Amino acid sequence: MLFPNTIPQMKLLDRIKVFAPLIGGTGTTIIKIIGAAAISLFAALMIAVAFLGYAVKTFFGFLRVKEKYQGTLVSNLYFNSLDNNAGVIHHLIESRHHDLMRVQRLKKRKLKLKDMITRLESELIPDIDA
Repeated sequence: MLFPNTIPQMKLLDRIKVFAPLIGGTGTTIIKIIGAAAISLFAALMIAVAFLGYAVKTFFGFLRVKEKYQGTLVSNLYFNSLDNNAGVIHHLIESRHHDLMRVQRLKKRKLKLKDMITRLESELIPDIDA
C-alpha cells in the first residue's frame, strides 16, 4: 500500500452483497440447528460446523472485496502518477499554468476595482474652480 493511513471505502451495493447472504444464512442455519437439535445432537453439531464454514467463507469474501478496492486505489494513483514524490511534483508543475491564469485574472480584477475606487473618490470630491 502506498499510503499507510488510507482506508478504501466499500460501496453500499458491495456491502449488501457481503452481508445479506450472511444474515440470511445465519437465520436459516439457526432454524435448522433448532430443528436438528430436536432430532439428534449429532445433526445439530453438523449443521453448526457447516454454519461456521459458511461464516469463514463470507469473511474471506469480505477480505477479497476489500483488497479489490485497495488495488483500485493503488492503480488509480499509479496511472495518475501520484504514487511517488516525482509524480506529485510533476502534477503540481502541470497545474501551475492554471494558477498563473488565476493570478492574472485576479490582477485584472484588482485594477478594475482600483479604477472604480478612484472614479468614486473623484465623484465625491467636488471640482474647485480656480
